[in-house]
Amino acid sequence: AEGQPEQGGEEEEHQSSDDEEDAPRGWSRDAVPSYPFPADFELEVWQCPWPIQVCRHPCKHHPGGTETIAIFLPGVHGGVGPCRTPGRTFDDEALFPTVARRLVSDPGSRVDCYRCSWAFMRPPEGYAVRAAFKVLHHALLQALREAPATPAVEGNGRSGGPLREFSVVFVGHSLGGHVAMQCAEVVASYFGPSGRREVPSAGEGGGALEGLQDAVVRVAGVCTLNGAIDISRIHVGESGVPFEHVAQSRALLICGTDDQVVPPEASAQVYEALSTPNKRLVSLPGGTHDLFGHKAQVIEEVYNFVVECARGTRV
Repeated sequence: AEGQPEQGGEEEEHQSSDDEEDAPRGWSRDAVPSYPFPADFELEVWQCPWPIQVCRHPCKHHPGGTETIAIFLPGVHGGVGPCRTPGRTFDDEALFPTVARRLVSDPGSRVDCYRCSWAFMRPPEGYAVRAAFKVLHHALLQALREAPATPAVEGNGRSGGPLREFSVVFVGHSLGGHVAMQCAEVVASYFGPSGRREVPSAGEGGGALEGLQDAVVRVAGVCTLNGAIDISRIHVGESGVPFEHVAQSRALLICGTDDQVVPPEASAQVYEALSTPNKRLVSLPGGTHDLFGHKAQVIEEVYNFVVECARGTRV
């Protein structure tokens, strides 16, 4: 098991299919469906022709007691994500399903987990970020279903009920790590320092997150696992600081020293660029791209990180 090579997880396992569909817009011509993923449901993605597949793990206090939303994003092949048994494209004991089940099984947990998979392998960035944003919107609406009923309506479209505060945690592997960082920045910018998006901007239309007038949403943390992030290509605003809107969020960056797909230096560069004081870089000796050889440690790291984000404690 742990002594077996694991490097085929992202690059070498790609195979063409004789019955693959016509390439969707934005994908390469040889686009093929993602690895197996027994989704609970699919969500349409705004301005994209293809859905995002989702597995939902609600906590025992859902929906009225949900306080944190954790979203898990896979690499280029989609499916269940990293730490699969070598040679397998599906493993129900992989990292993301294992951590999600553990998080929601805790009696006191107030974390709802959503695992995602792309419609096709190697998704374009615009689709992937919008898809993660859509999953968050859906998760928040589900958690708000038990809002106190009241006929009163206050300013900015608010009901007369109390505000609900939510923390959001993004966890992503490889390409999913890039998407997690980008989506965390988008969400933090969208809701602002107060965590409230009271009035949609002109022209947002279908892109606005409707139904969240009573929600306060803040990005509590972002975790990348061998994140495929080229810091030199990250867009920065007027401040010149990458990921400036997550400066108050926690960050955990995990990389393997023997990753032949994404160099570990990529995680180190992101770590140095992040302005948050709540950040940690975990370098795993001998760890490869899928991180299967360090599965037990990675499970503990990611689980504890999400718990710490939910509780508001330091990394």
